[in-house]
Amino acid sequence: MFSDVPVLELSRPIVDQNYYLKTGGKEDAKLVSGHFECCCQYNNGRPCPTRYSAEQLLDIRMSHLQMKHDQLDLVVMAKLSMALHRTSKTVSSRKSDQSERQKDRSNYYHEGQKICHSVFMYMHAIFKDRLHALLIHYKEHGMIPRVHGNKGKQPSHSLKPEDCQAVVDFIVNYAEVNAVLLPGRIPGYKRDDLKLLPSSVSKAAIFRLYEESCRLANRRLIVKRTFYQLWQNYCPYILPMRPRSDLCWTCQQNSTNIIRSANLPDNDKSEVLQCAQLHLAKASAERTLYTSAVARCKSAVFDNSLVALEQPGTYLLDCSREMTVHYSFDFAQQVHYTYNPQQPGPIYFKTPRKCGLFGVMTEGLPQMVIFLLDEAVTVSKGANCVISMLDYFFTHYGLKETILHLHADNCTGQNKNNAMIHYLLWQVMTGKHKEITLSFMLAGHTKFAPDWCFGLFKRQFRKTKVDCLSDKTKVTKQMPQFMYRDKSSIRLLCKCQRKDRLHTNHSCHRHKYEKVPKLILFYFIISKRPVDGKLGDRFTH
Repeated sequence: MFSDVPVLELSRPIVDQNYYLKTGGKEDAKLVSGHFECCCQYNNGRPCPTRYSAEQLLDIRMSHLQMKHDQLDLVVMAKLSMALHRTSKTVSSRKSDQSERQKDRSNYYHEGQKICHSVFMYMHAIFKDRLHALLIHYKEHGMIPRVHGNKGKQPSHSLKPEDCQAVVDFIVNYAEVNAVLLPGRIPGYKRDDLKLLPSSVSKAAIFRLYEESCRLANRRLIVKRTFYQLWQNYCPYILPMRPRSDLCWTCQQNSTNIIRSANLPDNDKSEVLQCAQLHLAKASAERTLYTSAVARCKSAVFDNSLVALEQPGTYLLDCSREMTVHYSFDFAQQVHYTYNPQQPGPIYFKTPRKCGLFGVMTEGLPQMVIFLLDEAVTVSKGANCVISMLDYFFTHYGLKETILHLHADNCTGQNKNNAMIHYLLWQVMTGKHKEITLSFMLAGHTKFAPDWCFGLFKRQFRKTKVDCLSDKTKVTKQMPQFMYRDKSSIRLLCKCQRKDRLHTNHSCHRHKYEKVPKLILFYFIISKRPVDGKLGDRFTH
């Protein structure tokens, strides 16, 4: 009997019916749950679902659910096109005169069997709204896939190209001022063009600076997640330092103290944080001084139309150019030779010969002179060695400027000692310069331009066969063109230093000078021309 036939209660609800109840479609909700009555008599006077077993109905429905949205639309429209009545007049066998058709009428079939509206929707896993929309689309456009009205349109809340460009420009400009260039390839990274930010700076802190700049400039502000995504997509070479690449022991100690002060009183916590902030403020101030000195040097070089250092043999008078020039100098880790990148069999020497590297960088050009120190020439990297090479550089390669600004690391044995101060005083007293400023980088934050150039030199050195010291001078000639921060081409020059040029008793030591007390505490030293018979000097912490 009809009462014994399971209608649609055999299938489990696949879609949450609460969603359709909220939209007001009660019939759709009944259709999903399977609890509805089919009153048609298309199966010889019985409801049409009685043609199929419960398993057949479920299989038909699941096969349609596996289709994509546009594929199912085409299947439904194809079946609708077979039984859609669109003639101008009605067709009825009982009437001789047919009336005008008021609206289109559609029958529903599945595999040649006529079924009702409800069973058709259940089989194809669609609802009344979608079926009605498909009918309207077929009548207007025919058998063409539906296209969403917003396709190809940009949402009103989407990011515009100028918004993305503003974020990228902010990140790049911040890196230009605060990034540290480490020499060569950095362990743990595959890229060699990285710009590393100090480990004390996080992406969240940079985003807060970006928020502040947007408020001041009245610009559109993007959320933090999108800020990080744009950073990753367009500036992957700008990264905060990992703790292992940050060489500052004081920063590491401060970080450890901050972590351990979690359970301490608030006064102790604030004292630890204040100590860490004070150290970072000193490092930031010294880095700002370095970048500003480099910028002034670039503008001075540009105003005087200089493109290269002076070459040996072209002598100019001292203080012949009224300008301020910035130099930075440093030692690099020594290299060994002979060296063959292919390493075919055992090398000739049981112990390779050592060669020290000392460089003087002129960021304004930019150009760097690298001195090659064979182990037979020098046995130490003390003050005499540094003074000798600086004096040779100023004599043969210097731009004969009036005001000189030097930057060096905080090494007391090489740079921060009384011998170096006496040499700079001697330079001013003899009229070679009118004013000399010597600045020291904060210990642990001493990465600057010479380190980057040494990295370029060593990278090319590992690709070149070197049999003797003179072959090393050819390394720079074989180097490709590298770009400095301002997109200018960097140039490296190599100079083999002879033993007779390394003075153990420079002429500046023949004068009697007073020692500077507690010199290790100073980071900024200025020497000026004598005024009223007194040599003007200033020492700043």
